[in-house]
Amino acid sequence: MIPRVGAQKTPQLISLLIGWDLEFLAVLDNDTEGKTIAKELSIKLLVEGKKIIFIAEKDGFSIEDLFTQEDFNHFVLNENKNDDTNLLNSKFIKNKKYDKVLLSKKFFEKVEENQTEIKLSQDTINAFKQVFNKISNGFK
Repeated sequence: MIPRVGAQKTPQLISLLIGWDLEFLAVLDNDTEGKTIAKELSIKLLVEGKKIIFIAEKDGFSIEDLFTQEDFNHFVLNENKNDDTNLLNSKFIKNKKYDKVLLSKKFFEKVEENQTEIKLSQDTINAFKQVFNKISNGFK
């Protein structure tokens, strides 16, 4: 897995992987930007559709939407909670102009350092399992 900051860098990275004749999958948010990049990969780099995976089937979903709102509020946002049950986590952080990368880094550090006991809900765990299953099946 090669993480990247923002979907815009995906075509350049995929181009390198193709040039090096390496197996790859592109995992993208199912938002406007992710769909645009998926189309670019298909048209400009001739990437097969089965090599492009969206993190969720739901239109407009981003990786942060895999967390339940309660888990996202408690473990990722900490103090500034999203109380609107109709507002996706991704839309909340976009509206608040929070840095997605910084939030994920802080969450990772929290998990890595085990400063707090992270007990995610079964719904959050299942959502992430679905993504990892798609990735695993994509290499078969």
